[in-house]
Amino acid sequence: MEMAKKFLKTLLCMIMVLVCAAPACLPSAEAAKAAKILRVNAENVRLHYNTKGGGESSMILKLPKGTNVLFMDTKDKAWAYVALPNGLRGYVYNGYLSEYGAVNAKDVAQVKSSKLATYKVSGRTMKKTGSSLTRNSVVFVRDTKGGFARVLTLAGKWTYVKTSGLQKFSK
Repeated sequence: MEMAKKFLKTLLCMIMVLVCAAPACLPSAEAAKAAKILRVNAENVRLHYNTKGGGESSMILKLPKGTNVLFMDTKDKAWAYVALPNGLRGYVYNGYLSEYGAVNAKDVAQVKSSKLATYKVSGRTMKKTGSSLTRNSVVFVRDTKGGFARVLTLAGKWTYVKTSGLQKFSK
């Protein structure tokens, strides 16, 4: 079991490296804008609704070490405005974030429905997995076919969803 987990983590890292390297292979005029993925590098890092500090008073929640977030903007050099895998947004102190990877910004999407069922391929058909993504969850669209999109969640899981349940990511 541990070996399988290690293999999956290695595979995900390799995919992220390939995705990061792809824009570098294109001529600079055609290179797409990259969206940065950051990883929380400490335990219980606070996500705040503003950058004024205030400790616990402006805290939305605490993030566990290893959480991937999508970088959206910088308020100043000290704070990063980020989106969590579930779409929740807020500010994290930059010192608690490390660069993890990047994806093509045009491939970033978010769930527009309140719950979007996930699917798996079973033979030639799609079967519901029994789980779903919540509104505003962040995903990276890899390819689409027949009304379905193969997506990678910000949490690092591959799944299929109906394309009608996705919309372009907005900051």
